Amino acid sequence: MNLIRLCIAASGLAIASAFVTSVNSNRVATSPLLRSSLHMVQGQGDSYKKVFVAGGSRGVGRLVVDKLVSTGANVVALVRSDESVKELSALEGVTAIRGDAMDYKTVEGAMDGCDAAITTLGGGQDADGKWIDYTGNNNVIEAAGILGVTRKAENVLTKYYTNMNWTIIRPGGLVSEPETSMAILTEDTTAIGSIHRGDVADLIVQALSSKNTEKKILSAVDPSITSSANPEGFSDAYLSSSISTATGEADRAFRQGIQLEKAGLARAASAAFHEAATLYQCFVDHSSTTAVKSSDGEAMNDDDIGTSSSGSTSPVNIFQHVTSLAANNDDGTTSPTVLAVLAYACIRLGHLSHDAFGDSRASKRLYKLAASIDPHPSGVSYHGIGTSVEASITHCFGRSNSPSSEGNIWREEMEKAVEAYKEAIKLGGGLGINGEVLFHLAVALERLGEVEESEQIMESLRRGESNLSCLVDSWGYVRWHTRRTNPHYLNLHRGTRSMLQIALDAAQPLLQHDDGLVCEFGVASGRSVRMTQELLPLNTPIHGFDTFTGLPVAWGNEPAGSYSTGGAMPKMEHGNVQFHKGLFKDTIPKFLSTVDKGRPLAYANIDCDLYGSTRDVLEAFHGRIIPGTVLVFDEYLCHPSWRQDEFRAWRECCKRFGWQYEYLAFSLSTKQAVVRVTS
Repeated sequence: MNLIRLCIAASGLAIASAFVTSVNSNRVATSPLLRSSLHMVQGQGDSYKKVFVAGGSRGVGRLVVDKLVSTGANVVALVRSDESVKELSALEGVTAIRGDAMDYKTVEGAMDGCDAAITTLGGGQDADGKWIDYTGNNNVIEAAGILGVTRKAENVLTKYYTNMNWTIIRPGGLVSEPETSMAILTEDTTAIGSIHRGDVADLIVQALSSKNTEKKILSAVDPSITSSANPEGFSDAYLSSSISTATGEADRAFRQGIQLEKAGLARAASAAFHEAATLYQCFVDHSSTTAVKSSDGEAMNDDDIGTSSSGSTSPVNIFQHVTSLAANNDDGTTSPTVLAVLAYACIRLGHLSHDAFGDSRASKRLYKLAASIDPHPSGVSYHGIGTSVEASITHCFGRSNSPSSEGNIWREEMEKAVEAYKEAIKLGGGLGINGEVLFHLAVALERLGEVEESEQIMESLRRGESNLSCLVDSWGYVRWHTRRTNPHYLNLHRGTRSMLQIALDAAQPLLQHDDGLVCEFGVASGRSVRMTQELLPLNTPIHGFDTFTGLPVAWGNEPAGSYSTGGAMPKMEHGNVQFHKGLFKDTIPKFLSTVDKGRPLAYANIDCDLYGSTRDVLEAFHGRIIPGTVLVFDEYLCHPSWRQDEFRAWRECCKRFGWQYEYLAFSLSTKQAVVRVTS
């Protein structure tokens, strides 16, 4: 077979999706990342008439097919299901072939006659334990005329196969909003950022026919994505790209924290961020000390003194090995300083403290610390202050407080939260970016009796797009169902762990006396399963159900396959967790056939997102859901289709099976609800 043009969209860097950069329009032109990328897709090369695509049934691969068709190219798409064959075959110029990229002969046959190939196959393992990004991509590469090489062996490709016409693209963290057409390719392979799936597909198709991308490993990121896409993203446009190339001990610990947090390992991530923050603080403190010594002429010991190129002595920071970032921007550059990264490490620690560890008081302190040390404070810090202040109000009540004193404390704390929300909005960028913060502010104002100001904000949200108007609708529902709760004890901003704690505490009667089942539906990286593990005795069996290949169908802006781990199941420290891999409608009946019919469902965390998946769970367990069963719904409110997804499935099944229930908790921050069946 003749050698053909090959373009590989490799799996994104593990730390890439944790960073979302923000670029101000008047700063874009000065970005070194952009300057290095402008030439990458200019200057067209060969035009390819027949292009093979592996991974074209969903996600980026599916968008690549659409964009190739729009250019007039004929496409051969290798897909695994009859449904995908039918869908793609309906497109003009597309030949869909049913087969598996894990089988070399199938790939070779499908690719016959093509003059270019694109593979977007992701990581993970198939049913036989073979790695898809190794075997599948190897088959595509070998069929293209060279030995199998994956990202794990890119150095071999670049060193030994210089005669091949190939391009490897590493996309940043994938987000699902509409494309911006501002994404870039850069030869800086350590660059990190986020990018819309449509823009990745567009860059792949452009790169295929660009001479300037041949024999290159490139990163694909979108510098225009603002923090509205990820409210926990960096506040500085260049922070993410600079930290990726920093080489100190603290820098490596920081990057490790991002990787671990993405992998659902909250405690390990917290330890890494804590190490990074401690080392950065030592660097900052000693930089200040040496600066003072240098200016006032105080005597210094030998360890404090270094020799400059001119022969003069100057103080040396003994912690300079912990980071290669600058201590300040006195030279006029816009690169992030150690303080900016230290502030972000505090933000991550604040988020983990609140959401993963249930410590809102520690979270409040960390967010305040981040705001105080950041040279350019972000709205993220102040939003975090507001929600953690609200979540920790009851901790301010003393045992001897009277109702009146509790009321005074509650009002004082709520006013602090309002002040923080307003500061976050001031630092933000308008309704689209600040939608969630505005919503939290409006709810807090209403609870304080500032109805007119609250209603003005609510009305602006009602008139906004569905992702904003749904917040007002959700609050109306929560307000009604919490109307009898003492407002001083109404906590609307609990984190994930605290919500799970409420549910597990309520499920104790069935757990202790009826050997009730503990289950999670929608495991993904295992983050919440690990929380459940920590909250229960180690000998409590936990059953997790997931395909581990992501959403089976599209959900809102999320395409099918989102949240996939590539088929890989989480590795747990203790052996009391058993995973059941596959669709719920297949795995649940098989599991229940092995369980005594008298065992009820005591607790379940239902993180299915989809109406159909949630319904499958509830229908399969309907005979085991009894009074005392406690369920946590992970995407119950505060998203555009909330009334059509988990909420709808629950309400319909309650009517169908005659379940009565009560709400134990809502969280406007996490979108969760906890319900207990009463009869």
